[in-house]
Amino acid sequence: MEDEFIEFNCGGSGFGPSTSYYGFYYSANGKPLDIFGVDGIMTDIEKGLIWEEEDGEDNYYTEKIISNIYYYEANF
Repeated sequence: MEDEFIEFNCGGSGFGPSTSYYGFYYSANGKPLDIFGVDGIMTDIEKGLIWEEEDGEDNYYTEKIISNIYYYEANF
């Protein structure tokens, strides 16, 4: 149950290597999660956490909305 979540994908845009996704998720443990399985450490930024590819354009951002609900955006 450590990383269990329910994702609510609200859409995306782009094609191939320039794709963006947006949505929110319910985190069973109440903690922010990396629901895309990015390889790296997420760091604090503004109101949430971000992971950015060191030598690229990929990034993942997540922010707590309420209780166990988090917003996310991912760009790959």
